[in-house]
Amino acid sequence: TPQTPIVRTKTYTKYGLDDYPSGTNAIVAVLAYTGYDMEDAMILNKSAVERGMCRGQIYQTETIDLCEGKSNQGQRIFKREHSDKAISSFVDSDGLPYVGQVIHGNEPYCSTINQVTNSKRVYNHKGSEMAFVDYVAVDTKNKQHLQKVNIRFRHPRNPIIGDKFSSRHGQKGVCSQLWPDIDMPFSGVTGMRPDLIINPHAFPSRMTIAMLLESVAAK
Repeated sequence: TPQTPIVRTKTYTKYGLDDYPSGTNAIVAVLAYTGYDMEDAMILNKSAVERGMCRGQIYQTETIDLCEGKSNQGQRIFKREHSDKAISSFVDSDGLPYVGQVIHGNEPYCSTINQVTNSKRVYNHKGSEMAFVDYVAVDTKNKQHLQKVNIRFRHPRNPIIGDKFSSRHGQKGVCSQLWPDIDMPFSGVTGMRPDLIINPHAFPSRMTIAMLLESVAAK
């Protein structure tokens, strides 16, 4: 879940950017550590990632239009055969997926039946990535009744090695390691461990002085 920043400007509040937050507050250590944070590389705390830090959601909408490019409009409807037990756990009696349903690769999420020929067609989820059915909407603007639906999938994404991150000041970095929490450096006074480690050479190369000022103000 995105968080509101600890330090903000007057303009940030003026334009109401808190209504659409886009970042995560992280404990950052500016430190040359183990050599895996050289150049634009950065080390992430594996435990922080497992707790949900920088987790994202990708939304994808699939539109199924039964009238598109078909001469026999109105013959095909959204429906599941009652005798088809193989897809009953994925698709309801209307041929649409259950909201909140977990869909894996090549699993069915929609079913249609031709009322004239009694032939059926099952739509399978493409790709191997797991997804959740987030929203199902029937398009009522079409003149043909129940001939078009929009199905929105939600793909959870966790940070992995190779993902690119950036601060609000354009200080970019690539995740090079997911380091266990027990191996991360810690403060001798408070025992605090950082969420991520960046190299000190990032500042003279990018010259993001505002990031230094924000770090001092939010400490």
